[in-house]
Amino acid sequence: MTTPAMTAPAIIAIDHFHLHCRKREAAEAWYARVLGLSAIPEFAHWAQGGGPLTLRDPADVLHLALFEREPASPNPATLALRVSAAAFPLWQAHLGTELGTAPHFEDHGESRSLYFRDPDGNPWEITCYEAEAPGEGLHELLDAELDHSVESIDAQRAHAGALPESGGALSSHFPMALHALAALGADTARLQAWGRQALAQQPAALPWPELEGAERRWREELAEEGAGAVLARRLPPLMPGCGAMAFHALIRTGHAWESRHPGQLARALAYWEVRSEPLPGPDESTAPALALPDWLDALLALPLPADFSQPWISVRMQRAAAEPAFQALAPRLALQPGLLHELARWLAGAYADSGNFTLLHGLTASRALTILLPLLPPAARPAALRAFTGQLAAALQASRWRGERMAASTPPREWPALVADAIGRTDAHAIKLTHAAWHLGRLDSDPVWRRAAAAALR
Repeated sequence: MTTPAMTAPAIIAIDHFHLHCRKREAAEAWYARVLGLSAIPEFAHWAQGGGPLTLRDPADVLHLALFEREPASPNPATLALRVSAAAFPLWQAHLGTELGTAPHFEDHGESRSLYFRDPDGNPWEITCYEAEAPGEGLHELLDAELDHSVESIDAQRAHAGALPESGGALSSHFPMALHALAALGADTARLQAWGRQALAQQPAALPWPELEGAERRWREELAEEGAGAVLARRLPPLMPGCGAMAFHALIRTGHAWESRHPGQLARALAYWEVRSEPLPGPDESTAPALALPDWLDALLALPLPADFSQPWISVRMQRAAAEPAFQALAPRLALQPGLLHELARWLAGAYADSGNFTLLHGLTASRALTILLPLLPPAARPAALRAFTGQLAAALQASRWRGERMAASTPPREWPALVADAIGRTDAHAIKLTHAAWHLGRLDSDPVWRRAAAAALR
């Protein structure tokens, strides 16, 4: 007679995890800042006499018991936390800000994960099994845009020496704004209505063999290797030209990655490749590094170049970067932890104060880089950030803004009202700026993000 197998009793939930740390006070501060955990008051007495300090998150989902003792080295037991598709990019940006370096990203096919360690070497993972849900019908509209784009070139004007933008090669804002609308919560009917109107207003694309050939090559690479692997390998050599077409290539690549649309990602990367615009001058400086506020003050104090009336942003950026004083200053910015978020915050304030169109592009480009930088190998990130800050310095010069402020406005509305307003707009720049400020504003409560969105929605 066979004895029936015993059935394990039911488990209610995971109760807590034990972690070892060298200095419990420092570990408590780190977990509060990075994972949002705080001590459980009713269990505080356990921490006496060598016992654990018990922490929990605001939703009371995760409990940690911190013991002050030498951690295992290395600790191989990774603790993985599952998050939603909507929360994943926010965690990506938040961790990059708080850790001072972007977490390691891996695309596992069925899931996507971010890997990092606490100061004592305890390994953590943020993972997501959901496909990003950018809005029903979004991919169909993005498919349609690929066959009806203004990213074209007028050969006659190009040969005459005109900037490609002025020759009919303006960046298509359709895929960027459409993804931003979906991320802000626009429903299917609104996406379709906005998409139909935008497509009807765009001229049909003219032939552009160079772009078409590059796009075919990118499609093949993406199909063979997967988007994450291609971006990790191919973005670093593209970054020196990340200011291409007033940062639109970078911005479009960020939106294409988030929308999970291979065709749009191939088009964005092809556009970046054929329109890449590295700046003249050195990438590094032997002069003392400057903190962000000092670097920005020095940039604003530089005299504007002569003959700076060209209307195209990219031309003014190249002109500014040719100045010896600019070349001596631009590489001196100290690449400190959290720099990208602080730079974006400063741009939000500058744009809110000025309404400057070039600064708008700087802010949306900064948000795009917060999404893309974690995809790069860690060793490639400092050079990528250096390239971006150099291009941004040129854009600040190209903005011709020197700190002037518009007349004071009323306090900005709260996010629900701002988001609803943006969803109802037709202007792609207002939609993209609101989305960028909303996204970055979810990482902290500074009202400057709402001020920037309100400026775009005036």
